[in-house]
This record gives sequence, C-alpha cells and structure tokens, in this order.
Amino acid sequence: MLLAATITTAYSVWQASVYNSQGGSSSSKANGLRSLSNSYLSEGLIQRNIDANTFINWVTAVSNNDNALASFIEERFREEFKPAFYAWLGSTNTTEEIPPGTPFDRPEYKNANIEMSQQISLEIDALAAESDLYGKYSNRLVLVTVLTATVVFLASLESKIERSKYLKILILAVAIALFLVGWSIIISIPHAWSY
Repeated sequence: MLLAATITTAYSVWQASVYNSQGGSSSSKANGLRSLSNSYLSEGLIQRNIDANTFINWVTAVSNNDNALASFIEERFREEFKPAFYAWLGSTNTTEEIPPGTPFDRPEYKNANIEMSQQISLEIDALAAESDLYGKYSNRLVLVTVLTATVVFLASLESKIERSKYLKILILAVAIALFLVGWSIIISIPHAWSY
C-alpha cells in the first residue's frame, strides 16, 4: 500500500506540474495575442473614425449643394469604405440626394483590422479556455497528491497499531477508499506528456 501510494503521489505531482506548465504556456500565448488584437482594434477604430468623419463631411457638402467639395471628399474615401458607400448611395429609388441610414449599416461595410482583431480574439478565447482546463486538471492532481499523502500517513499509522484489530481494519479501509478516490480522479484526466 505504501509503495502504490508513493508511486501515485509521484505520478500526480508530475502530471500536475505538466498541466500547470501547459496552462501557463497557453495563458502566455493568449496574453501575447491580446496585445496584437488590441493593436489591430486600435487601428481599425481609427479607420472607422476617419470613415465617419469623411462621410459626415460629404453629407454636409451635399446638403449645402457643394458638389465640387462632395466629389473632392468622395475621392478621398478609404478603399474599404467605398463599397458600402456606393451600395448605400444606390439603395434608394427616390430622387433624394441622401438616402436614409448610413453606409455603416450596410453589410458591405468592412474593416480588415477590426475583423482581424475579432479573429484573434477567438484564438485568445480558445487559449484561455485551454489554460482554464489545464488549471482544473492540475488542481485535481494536487488533490490526488494530498489524498495519496494521507494514504501514506494512514498506512504507516496502521502498521504501528498493535492492540486494536478493528482500528487497524478501519484505518486500512479509509486508506484504500482514499487511494481509490485518488485513482478515480487520475483516470478521469487525460495523461499529459512532457519531454
């Protein structure tokens, strides 16, 4: 019993260490990607602000019947903004010069930087979930270590008791139960390899 508990303790400590390391690695990758995602998002928001400002200036020029200024501004729209703008402009069947709504409501409005930020955020979420899972595995394996250390203690205590046969049986039964609980936890966790 002592040998089995000692080997189980060593195994659970090793596995907890491996999962802890893997969780830290996933967390570190997520933090690195978070910085990259924020960079893309910042650039995308700046571009969206530029699109909004140039669009407002265009609307103002059209409202003031300043077609030369409106054309000048339209020529300076960002390339990503133009498909949404022209789709919005062609969305009305009336003779109104300014259709209802805005190009920003159109499915054609895209911003590659914001989309990249969102894609990276999905990777961050996956890495964070992976890190959390590894942390849970590590915590369970630490519990196994505590259980098997208790088994070692109970097994050594049982060997020193000479007077009460029932107490020896009770202590041994508790030790076996704790050992089995520990192994049921180990079996529920995938084995992690580390080199």
